[in-house]
Amino acid sequence: MFYMIFAMFTFLLSTKSAMSQHHLAYVSPNSTVLHHSKKTIQLKTQNNTQITLYLDTKGELEAAEGVNLNRGDIFYPGQGILSLSDIEKRMKSLGEKTYGRWMFTKYQEYGWVYKLNVAVKGEPIFHMVNAYSGQLIGSMSKFAPLQVEGQIAKD
Repeated sequence: MFYMIFAMFTFLLSTKSAMSQHHLAYVSPNSTVLHHSKKTIQLKTQNNTQITLYLDTKGELEAAEGVNLNRGDIFYPGQGILSLSDIEKRMKSLGEKTYGRWMFTKYQEYGWVYKLNVAVKGEPIFHMVNAYSGQLIGSMSKFAPLQVEGQIAKD
């Protein structure tokens, strides 16, 4: 386990466009790198799902996303930010059933936020949740399609 994480960190550090060492906490433990470019890092989680990290021009995390919420996606931002699984548990405690698509991004007015697909009757709803506190910020009925290739959320 340690060696896999160490190998991934070594790979990322050896790449010019890699995330800074300060932001290497934005990975999924025990994952392997499937694809790496200046703007994205695609990871295969230990649960055989994929998440994508989006980097800014400095190589720092700008956003992350996946399509297997509650089905194996693992994401631990660190630095006082709640993990994806912690956010899922908080939503469950509120009686919400999250599934499928999710996104982690930063808003000027809210800071880091998770956008989560929520099961409700009728049209799909996406909750915006504060990534530090787990508090529900708001909900929306439309959500831009995630750009995750080769994956289909089976809901």
